[in-house]
Parts: sequence; structure tokens; C-alpha cells
Amino acid sequence: MADAPSKIVDPTKLTAAGRKAVLSQAYSDVWAEIMHLKVDGRTWDLNQRAYLRDVYRDNAQRIVCRKSAQMGFTVAFLVKTLHRVLLWKWNGLYLLPTKVGVVPFVQGRFNPIIDENALIKERFANLDSVTHKRTGTNNLYFRGSTVATDLREIPVDFEIWDERDKMASSNLHLALTRMDGSPHKHLATLSTPTAENWGVDAEYKDSDKREWTIRCLYCNHAQFLDWHLNVEIGDTESIDLCKETTHVRCQKCKKPWTHGQIMEMAEEGFWDPQEPGRDIHGYYINQLVSPTRSIAELAEIWYKGEIRGDVDASRELWNSALGLPWAAPGDRLTPEVIDQAREQNYRMPTISGVTMGTPISIGVDVGKHLHVFVLSGSGDLPRRVVDVRIEDWNTLRNIFNDLNERNIYWTCVMDAAPEKAMAESIAREFVGNLWLAYYHDPKNMNTMAAWSPADPYSGKSYNSVRIARTMAIDTAHGMISRKRMTFPNNARHLVNPGKDYGDMYAQLIAQTAVTVPDRMGNPRRVYVHPDGKPDHFDHALTYATVASTLTPAIRSAPENLRFEDNPEGRSILDEVGGLFTQDDEGTVFDGFFD
Repeated sequence: MADAPSKIVDPTKLTAAGRKAVLSQAYSDVWAEIMHLKVDGRTWDLNQRAYLRDVYRDNAQRIVCRKSAQMGFTVAFLVKTLHRVLLWKWNGLYLLPTKVGVVPFVQGRFNPIIDENALIKERFANLDSVTHKRTGTNNLYFRGSTVATDLREIPVDFEIWDERDKMASSNLHLALTRMDGSPHKHLATLSTPTAENWGVDAEYKDSDKREWTIRCLYCNHAQFLDWHLNVEIGDTESIDLCKETTHVRCQKCKKPWTHGQIMEMAEEGFWDPQEPGRDIHGYYINQLVSPTRSIAELAEIWYKGEIRGDVDASRELWNSALGLPWAAPGDRLTPEVIDQAREQNYRMPTISGVTMGTPISIGVDVGKHLHVFVLSGSGDLPRRVVDVRIEDWNTLRNIFNDLNERNIYWTCVMDAAPEKAMAESIAREFVGNLWLAYYHDPKNMNTMAAWSPADPYSGKSYNSVRIARTMAIDTAHGMISRKRMTFPNNARHLVNPGKDYGDMYAQLIAQTAVTVPDRMGNPRRVYVHPDGKPDHFDHALTYATVASTLTPAIRSAPENLRFEDNPEGRSILDEVGGLFTQDDEGTVFDGFFD
């Protein structure tokens, strides 16, 4: 594998054409100009896209582009890919979100570049399949992130991850190992962002955070165009008035700019690093400086999202047009949403204060410590937070014994991993009340929980439940946002209180729903915890919510459902009729919340 050209040439002895030829070895934009490349059916140039020149010329080992859509970054990295394979003689991997998306991308965007340039086409004559190109001894692979086996046996020197936030994150570590044998290991990540502190947003925040900065033609103030600081929303009486009266203005002198003026200023712009000196080079730009998108178009999208409440429009504006992370109201909890579920006069009784006749549901997330969430209420009744705590195994066993001694009817759903042996042991000990949970998100599972009771005839000594992960978390969060779950007034300060809130709040808001592809490339909504911060209480709440679907509602529960009238400790499945159906994989709860 050859290094990038490093031969020293005296530029004073070169003609203009010679100097350009030398520069083309190092800079892909100069090479593209010399080659008269055609991209997307047009002759390549940087007209009205001056912000891309430094991106083309950046040969840093690690580059991150948190971008808005249709700003030319994919074209830039396609050209850089060709340049590195043909001139630097490096092996490369161009990674896309899905396997099914590789064919249309290569056939629609990459192959036409080759086909319209005879010299380049000749170089790829040895092997030119959709997923594998070869020139001489150098290889270029196109792969989707969803199939791990496709990422094996392809040693490379550089990788381009295009639309990183739409990729199967679980396979990205494998993609990185494809560069283990190379002395170069160049990686460029580009994507429109989705969730805050996740994917490309998290990677950009670890970079030197370069922003495309322009100077006002009136006052010369240097500024990055920011929606909140530079856009003045006009008359919102109608969408047409909003489009006509919304404009972009200078942050300092407040004078408005036309689209043409913005383009003129952008041609003289520069990348301003917010964290200079960091090894990762990060680039961020938005459509306020797009040559093809006017402020009227963006104002229309804003109006649909903010005034009409169109969530898809808001997502298009913040994620695609402005290149910023944004979560819809149903995609994550916030402290303010939980605050609205607090009741001023409600004081949490704790589990030791629960009285007989109040069925409770317990969720336990297992880790280094046991995070416990306790709810009262079931069926179509609202839930109340009874207790939130962190315990160890012995204390948890004592709590369960105490509940039994006090004849409290309780149901617990507990994480089956990672302490599997201990979890199974306690599940056998409290087989009348406790279920071990296994998360699943199969596309054919349209109910929240599939219950599988202990069966002494088959040798199964404990209860288990398969939980549709995304559906269950959606249900728990939805009960909070719809105020169907009541928190105590002091909820913000529960468990290790901090400046703004305690660990319970911090962990309940840790997860965000994003859309990623499944193995077949179909969109799939899943929860991630972007910061890598703990999310134990969110899972404990989810387990408690699932458990509450099995706990009988006291207002309609016959007496024989109470623990004291059921001394044999029979499973509640033997007692409750009408809520459950049997399938081949267990007992499925049909009373899902509306």
C-alpha cells in the first residue's frame, strides 16, 4: 500500500499546469478539476459551494461532518474516494446504512462518474461489480452496515461512513477492524444528525467543531448562521405571509440579507474551529447558506412544524435542513414532562408503607446494583410511584419476604441478565410473584409481553416473560406524558439529588428513540442512550409497567385475588381470565393500554 505522495518539488521551476498537476496528487478538488469529472450529470465544480474546498483538501486521519442534507458532502467524499484509490493507491470501504441501498447508490451515483470518464473507466476494467471495484491491485468495497458477514475479509486503508446515524451501530466496531492492518486508518463520518449526543452529533462534539462563518456585508461582523440568532420569523397569520415576511439578518447590526447577498458572503466564508487543536476535524454547516434552498422554503417547513404541529416537518427542519439533533415529543422524556406528572400533595409511601389490599408492581434492573421501581395501580387505572431505590440482593430478598409476611399482593418483573444465576435463584424462590424478563424487538411481536409460567412437568422452575422492548418503553413513557402515572412532589430529588435533579430523573431521560435499519433494511424504531450514561431506572420503570399489566386492579379484583386468600402461591395466570391468550411461545397479555 502506497503512502500519499511526499516527494519534494521546487514550485518555482514548474509551469502553472505543472503546479496544478502536483497539487492534484494531494488535493482531490484540483484532481477533479483537471479530470473534468461529471457528477450527478453535471460537470464538477465548487460554484457557490466554497465551503467544501477545505473539506476536499483535508487529509486528516479522522473527519466528522455533522451536516444538513443536500449540501454536497456525499459528492465530496465520492470524489475523495476515487482520488485515494486511483492516485494514492489505497484500499477503501464506502459504508452505507443498508445492504439493499448499496445497489441504487452505486448504480445511480458512483458508476456514472466512472462511465463518463474514459480514463477512470479504463482503470476499473479489471473488476467492476456493484459492491467491489478494483484498479490494479487496489480495491474499493461498497457495503451496507446491516449485514456483519459482508464486513469480513476486506482489509482497507480508509473508510467513508455515509449517513452514520441510519446505520446498524452494532456492526460499526467490526467495520473499524477492517483497517487494523493498515498504517493509515483514515475514517470520515458524515450524516444528518438524529438524537442529541448520539451518532454523528456525539462524534462532532469530540472534534475541533468547525463552523462555516461569514462576515456581514454591512458591519463586517463574523458569524455562523444560526436559526435562533439570524432568522426573524415574520407574520404567522398564514403560511404564505410567513414565507413572505421571514428573513435572515445579521446578529449584530440586525440588517436583513437577501439570498443572493448570503451567497456572496458565503463565497468569502471560512471554517472557524470552536475547539482548535483537537485531532478530529469536525465540520458543521446548515441550509441557511445553501445555494438551492431559500429562507421562504425553510419558513414554510417551520410553519408546518411549529404552527400546525406537524412532527415530520419539525424533524425535516431541525435534522435535515439545519443539521441539528432533535427529538419529537414522544421520542424521549424530559424533566419538564416528568414534572407535569408530579402531584403537589402526594408523598411517596415507600414499599414498606404499602398496606394490604393495594396490589403493587415492581421492576428490577440488574447490574452492579439493583435499581428498583415500584408502582401501584393496574389495568386501566392510573399508576402511582410507590418507591424508587437502589438495593443489593439480600435486601431485595428481605423486601419480598416482608411483602409476603404482610399479605401484600405483588408482581415483579426482573432483568434476567447479567447476573443470570442469582436472578434465576430468586425467581425460583418467589415463583408465585416474580418473572424474569428478556427483551425482544421482533417485527412480528405485536403485543407488549409474552408470559411463560413455570412448568414443573417440563422442568421449567421459574416464570419468564418476553418483552417487546420499544413498545414497553413507549408505554411507560407514554403513561408519564399522558399523566397516567403520578410522581411524588419531591420526584426531582429522588436518589442522590444533584443541582437540577437526582439520579432517578437523570436515568429516566437518558434514552431517546431513533430509527435505524433492521437486517433487511427496513426502518425500525429503537431506544438508545446517547451519552452512555446510566439508564437503569428507565428499564426498572419499564419492567414495573409491564408487571402492572399482570397485577389485578383492586377496584375490580375479587377477594380470591388477594395474596392472603391464595396461600398456595399459585400464579396469577391461574386466577385471572379474559386478559390472556396462549400461543406457542407463552401467554400473551391482550389488555394493552390505549
